[in-house]
Amino acid sequence: LTIKVDKRSTREFDLHFDISGTDISHFVYEIPAELEVEFLPPEIIIENDFLSFQSSCELIDNKLNYH
Repeated sequence: LTIKVDKRSTREFDLHFDISGTDISHFVYEIPAELEVEFLPPEIIIENDFLSFQSSCELIDNKLNYH
């Protein structure tokens, strides 16, 4: 599973879930308003063969630099 995160705006990302080159799912991930955003990378790529949807979102949260 590859997750590619493309920055749409300051608080929104497009998430693309990809298995073996096939885009299987795509949705918008919005950073909750109560979180202060210090730095948002333009793109995050996470590759892991056994991630669930929930742990994928947690991994993305951990990759973003919140205070």
